Amino acid sequence: MAVSSDEIGSIVEKITTCGRKDVDEDLVKKLKQMCKERGDPMVEQIFRMLMFQMVKKHSQIRYCTLLMIHEFFQRSHHFRTLLLKSENLQNFFESCLGISEDHPLPPPKAWRGELKKKCIECIDIWYNKFREGYPSLATAYNYFKRTCIDFREQEIITQEDRRQLEAEEERKKQVLRKKVDKHKDEFKEIKVECESVLSQMFNCFQLLFPWLQQEDLVDHEDTFDIPPENFVSPVQGVDIVVRPYLEVIQSEDNKHVIENLRDIYHQMVKECMPKLKSNLKSMTEGSEFCGPEIRMAIDLKSQMMMALQKFIKLKIVTPEENNGDDNSDSDEDFEEVQEKEDIEFVIPQHRRKEYGLDDDISSLDRPSTSKEDQGIMCKVPLINGKLCPRKDAIKCPFHGKIIPRDEMGIPLDENERKKELEAKKSDVPEWQDPAFLRDLEAATGIDLTVKKGRGKSKKAKDSLLQDLRTCDETPRNRLKKKIFRKDARERVAKDLDTLDAKRSRQFHDQWNYALER
Repeated sequence: MAVSSDEIGSIVEKITTCGRKDVDEDLVKKLKQMCKERGDPMVEQIFRMLMFQMVKKHSQIRYCTLLMIHEFFQRSHHFRTLLLKSENLQNFFESCLGISEDHPLPPPKAWRGELKKKCIECIDIWYNKFREGYPSLATAYNYFKRTCIDFREQEIITQEDRRQLEAEEERKKQVLRKKVDKHKDEFKEIKVECESVLSQMFNCFQLLFPWLQQEDLVDHEDTFDIPPENFVSPVQGVDIVVRPYLEVIQSEDNKHVIENLRDIYHQMVKECMPKLKSNLKSMTEGSEFCGPEIRMAIDLKSQMMMALQKFIKLKIVTPEENNGDDNSDSDEDFEEVQEKEDIEFVIPQHRRKEYGLDDDISSLDRPSTSKEDQGIMCKVPLINGKLCPRKDAIKCPFHGKIIPRDEMGIPLDENERKKELEAKKSDVPEWQDPAFLRDLEAATGIDLTVKKGRGKSKKAKDSLLQDLRTCDETPRNRLKKKIFRKDARERVAKDLDTLDAKRSRQFHDQWNYALER
């Protein structure tokens, strides 16, 4: 069946002006079927139409046109040949990438970036698929990659931008190097302090347990090989006691050592560890400049964590606990309290006033409000899923006459239920009920009827194209239009002249104001 040029143009225009980020598959299939039936002449006709749409002063139209070009470029050899001609290819790049200062991309501003990014993505796909058969495509790709396009980041970068980026990276690297050098000097001081604290902790442990070695304090084992208190001859067997903790009985001889060990523990937790963690985090930001220091800091942190764990598992037995004199569970210290007689568990009616209570017992059954009749709950379902909590005698000010409803807000009366269903199907919302609005108008004197405006045309409704007059408008631009209007400027100038005249009349006897005149 023959298809007119007008029909083909209508399809192309509908696709390229839809304003969407994807193509209409049905319309694209229709165009592809036409190309199959009519061959290269149809491809050339569609190509000319797409190139005409590509020069429209609207980046959103160009984006949709690019999607169509991408579809046909992957399907048709003849279409690829047409696009890769030097003049067509140059116009295509200028229309999609904005690489020419004489031909910048049109508004909307938000779609400019989308258009550039999508074009770079398409060029990358075309190069990977068709570079072998189309030398001009490979030449264009390599030129853009070498000069102005970063295909990995899908960004356009000029030579000047590239030099600026390299200079900025070098500056940041120098700043980071100075910062890391400062943290390396701090680490040297922190390392000396932490090693000193670790040494002190080991000395305290060794005073309490002479057999303990320094490796036992910082290793990852959770048990201790505790030798017998009295060594025996090598001939006899030796029993080794393995415990998951160290146990020490506090006495006058070791009391000060234990106190010193506790102080060292608190110093390690509150001072040394926070400093070391903060310094390690800071050095990690420039790890390429301080690899050995980071490894030493990690090892030191691990040793301190192990030492802290060993202290936590240290079991200190006080003399009282050792003697077993803990009689805290004994009930000998409790005194038996005798029950008092003549206690009134129920307050008599004649003594209620004495305790400040209401003498009317029936008042307990009344609701805690001064209103005798609170009305009926409205229970109309709201948008948030809840029910209207209003309680009125006859009408709710928001939903009209109150009718009996169940816990879900559905009317109990069958006729009312049908009436609500019909109202929901109609275009008029419930709060725009004519009878209800007439009552409100009679009470307030205000016409609350919402008048329907003219609807948008079908073309405007189907299209998502942004209006070029308002697409890039900002609050600042809108205020500038209002403030710098000619009538606004004239009004402000007139007000300033009036103020100057009043000031001059008020202070005309002062010489400085007289000079101003």
